[in-house]
Amino acid sequence: MSAQITVQSGPNEATIVGSQSVAEIRAAFAGPFNIPTSAKARYKGVEVSESTLISEGILYFRVPTGEKGA
Repeated sequence: MSAQITVQSGPNEATIVGSQSVAEIRAAFAGPFNIPTSAKARYKGVEVSESTLISEGILYFRVPTGEKGA
């Protein structure tokens, strides 16, 4: 089972799963929902930073519910 984390910024939410590339996690934080690196992210119930996610290998961005970002 892949690790999963939810990143939320205001009403927008993105889920990062699996282990892909640093570029993809950076895209998740900056990406379709324009989630800033200061957005709250939780991993294993603990608020974490982008660098923590990268070190944990959680580097894959997926927009939940099949929606595409603008």
